[in-house]
Parts: sequence; structure tokens; C-alpha cells
Amino acid sequence: MTRFVKSVMAGVLIGGLALNAVAGYGKGEEGCQHRDKFMEHHGMHGDHFGSERWLEMMTGKLELSDDQNNQVKSILDAAKNESQALRKSMRENMQAERNAVDSDVSERELRKLARETADSRVDLMLFGQSVEGKIRAVLTEEQNAKLDEMKASRKIHRQERMEKWQQRMDAKAKPAE
Repeated sequence: MTRFVKSVMAGVLIGGLALNAVAGYGKGEEGCQHRDKFMEHHGMHGDHFGSERWLEMMTGKLELSDDQNNQVKSILDAAKNESQALRKSMRENMQAERNAVDSDVSERELRKLARETADSRVDLMLFGQSVEGKIRAVLTEEQNAKLDEMKASRKIHRQERMEKWQQRMDAKAKPAE
């Protein structure tokens, strides 16, 4: 395998590995235990959405009525199985990519695996957008505006975290003078 291909695959895998580290999708039981502790600490309790915790938070912040709360809960409950299946597919594709890199497979096979991983990630994102659309249909105009503000705030915080992470990586990469 050429140096170029290895460099490209390393770049592609960095994003996946970072996701694994944050989400705790490591190899074997140790990774599962880490994920479970992370999820329990953040109130997710076995469900990536943390739908019960999220619903409680949204009920308070968006001031959902009882009827809205029940409708949103139904939407989340209906989405749970498909969401889990999509996440499982994405994890399996990411694992196949890692295994392929470790076994020195052809460039063609690596590209195929990378496309499958990207496709599964897009499937999950599209599904999330679909669920959000269903939830937004239940909300009032004011609640949707508030949700937009909350999403914008999260985006800013995410960008700040990424910038800090990049600064740390840049600092580590600088040779000692």
C-alpha cells in the first residue's frame, strides 16, 4: 500500500477514532464498560439519545404541554429501534475499516469500506433529521424558535471545544525549541 493511501486512511480514521473515544465504543468489554459509565454519568442509561433525560430537559426548557410531551415520547420510542440498528451498522463499518487498515488490504478495499462507513454515518444523520422534523411538527412556532437558539448555542460550544482541541494538537506537534 502506498504512503499516500495510508495517509488518507489515517486522516479518515482520526475522525472515527475520536468519535469512538468520546462515545466509548472501544474494543471488547473494556470499551463497553467505558461507554456504559459515560452514558450512566450523563443520564443516558443504555439509549444513545438519552430520550427520557432529553425529554425531561426539553419539557422544562421548551415548556411542553402534557400532550406535546406524550407525542414527543411516542416519536422517540418509535425511533429507538431503528436508531440503534443504524448506530450498530456504523460501529460495525468503523470496526471493519480499522481491521482492514491493520491487515494491510488493498486501496480499493479500503475505499469501499470508507464509503460504507460514510454512508452509514449519513444514514444516521438523515434519520436524526427525520426524527427532529417529526418532533418540530409537534412544537409551536415559539418552541421551534427556542429550539433553534439552543441548537445554535450548542454549535458554538462544539466549535469552541474543537478549536481548543486543535490548539492542544498543534502544541503537541510543535518540536521543542
